[in-house]
Amino acid sequence: MKYLVTLAILVIFNGRTYAQKDWVYAPYFSFGLNLNLNYGKKQTFPGVNLYGGFAVSAEYRNSFIANYGGSISIYRRTVGTNLNPLIDNIEIDFTNSISAGYGGKPLSYKKLIRTMQNSAFYNLNLNNNYFGLLSTNIVLNNHRRNQVVGSVTLSGPGLSFNYYNDGAAPVKWFGIGDGFDRWWTGGGSFFVHSRRAFNYGELSFDQFTGYQPFLFELSEIIGIDVPPYSEAKDDQSRRKKDSNYNSSQYHLRIGLNEHFSVDAGVLGSLRVGENGTIFSFQDLIHVIGKMPLHPNNDVNRVFIGGSFNNINYVKVK
Repeated sequence: MKYLVTLAILVIFNGRTYAQKDWVYAPYFSFGLNLNLNYGKKQTFPGVNLYGGFAVSAEYRNSFIANYGGSISIYRRTVGTNLNPLIDNIEIDFTNSISAGYGGKPLSYKKLIRTMQNSAFYNLNLNNNYFGLLSTNIVLNNHRRNQVVGSVTLSGPGLSFNYYNDGAAPVKWFGIGDGFDRWWTGGGSFFVHSRRAFNYGELSFDQFTGYQPFLFELSEIIGIDVPPYSEAKDDQSRRKKDSNYNSSQYHLRIGLNEHFSVDAGVLGSLRVGENGTIFSFQDLIHVIGKMPLHPNNDVNRVFIGGSFNNINYVKVK
């Protein structure tokens, strides 16, 4: 991870040591929000995610790409927060995303992409017809849920895909995640791009889990299918019961124009029936890989809402 960060920083801040015409810089500011209404069994409540961010990309001869995206997101009653109706909490994430990779020829439009889903901020905004990026996302949280999440992004002319995880392959191969398998543990997104600076559609999956130090790792060693979070006695479990944070979501976003979109999806355990049939993509990976499952008894909820996004580009001479 440190090599990726060093390389991107040197490129972004020291690119002027090369011929200026070889480098193209594209900084921008952005702010917006996502507001959804959650409908569950005997529960109806709003969820909100506010964000503000800044990003800048540096491209050398339409080939090498370095990108930095920083954002502050404030969210409540969404994935990543405690969804127990008797407990209210607000989470604040300061996320620094550093990416490096290779791209192709420029297009007439830009592609809006996120390297992880804890914020509605698009921290990648590139116009290459094809590109591949490795990213490390450093998350600092107001409740000390600090972590490092790695991601891989692949993009073609009208479609992009992003996968993020804190430690599974291929993230662990490149050392761009911390590998602790907690909090923002994994997810992925497909983006269908418009030629008018927005996305026609986005389909994403995200999983958030609680955390007890070394509990997941010990469960894997001794063969426990589901780690017993409720039996842990440390400060983290006493705070607000981390098992109440365990939720997954499928999220569909349909873009109306460059500012507004409609959102819908399902949020909860993504397990149904008496036998707990699993529909969570991350849990299916754990089952196939014979790894322990994080405890998740959350009620499944359907949500619908909308998003607002505003991007302000900065001219660079």
